[in-house]
Amino acid sequence: MVNPSKVEEVNRLKDIIKKGKTVAIANIRGIPTRDLQRIRKEVRNLANMRVSKKRLIIRALKETGYEDLANELEKEKEVTALLLSTNENIFKIAKIFMEHKVNVPIKAGEIAPKDIVIPKGITNIPVGPIQTELRALGVKTKVTSGKIEIVEDAVVVKEGEIVSPKVANVLQTLGIKPIERQVTLIAAKDEVFYDKQILNTPLDLYIEQLKDAYIKARGLAIELAIPTKEIIDELLIKAHRSSIGLAIELGIPSKEVIDQILIRAENAAKLLYDEIKDKIENSQ
Repeated sequence: MVNPSKVEEVNRLKDIIKKGKTVAIANIRGIPTRDLQRIRKEVRNLANMRVSKKRLIIRALKETGYEDLANELEKEKEVTALLLSTNENIFKIAKIFMEHKVNVPIKAGEIAPKDIVIPKGITNIPVGPIQTELRALGVKTKVTSGKIEIVEDAVVVKEGEIVSPKVANVLQTLGIKPIERQVTLIAAKDEVFYDKQILNTPLDLYIEQLKDAYIKARGLAIELAIPTKEIIDELLIKAHRSSIGLAIELGIPSKEVIDQILIRAENAAKLLYDEIKDKIENSQ
C-alpha cells in the first residue's frame, strides 16, 4: 500500500520543481543546522528549496522529466539531499554557496582531507588531563598564566590518515574545526545540463580562463589575419608594415619608401665601388 505521506511529499517536491526555470539538487551533508539556516536565508528570495529524502526527490525528478538530475543524485552515496528551483542564474546561487563555507569538527573514523595542525599559542584551556593527552600526541606544551600553551605547531593527523578517537576529542576540546563544508550543488538543468564540476568551480577561475582564452584567440586571429572589429586596426598596421618591407625589398618606388630605397641603393653602390676599387688596386 502506498504511504499517503510519501505521496504528499513527492507532490510538494514536484510543485517546487515547477516553480523555476532551473532545477538543481545539492548536498547539505555535515552542515550544522544553524549554519544551514543562515545560508538558506541568503538565498530564500532567489530560490525555492526543500530538504527531503533522497529517494523521494529522485522520484519527483523522474516524474517531472528530469531523469538526468535523478541519475546524478542516485550516484551520490553519502548525501543529505536538497532540491531547489529558481528563475535566477544558477551560478549566482552557486557563488553564494561557495562564499558561505563553514568549518566543522572532524569525527573519529573520518579521513583527514589535509594535514591537521594544532597551532602554537596560548589556549583558553586550564591545566588538566588535556595536557597529558596533548603530550601523548607529541604536542609540546607549557603552562602560561594557568592556561595551556602550545609551544610550536604540531601536525597530529596527516592527510589521508584516519582520525583516532583521542585526536578527535583533543581537537574538539581545543575548538579546532578542520573540516570545511559548503552546500555543494550536485547538478542543475535549464536548457543546459550542468554537472558538479562546472557548478562548483569558483567564478574567479572562470574569469581567468576566459581572459586567457580571449588572449589566445586574439593572437590566433592576428596570426591568421581574420578581420574582426577587435583586431582590424592591428591587422592594418601589420599589413602596412609588411607592404613597406616588401616595397623596399623589391625596389618599388613610392612616396612612403623612396627615401629608404635611395639609401639602400646608395649603400649598395658604395659596397660595389669598394669591391671594384680593391680589384683594380690589386691588379696593378
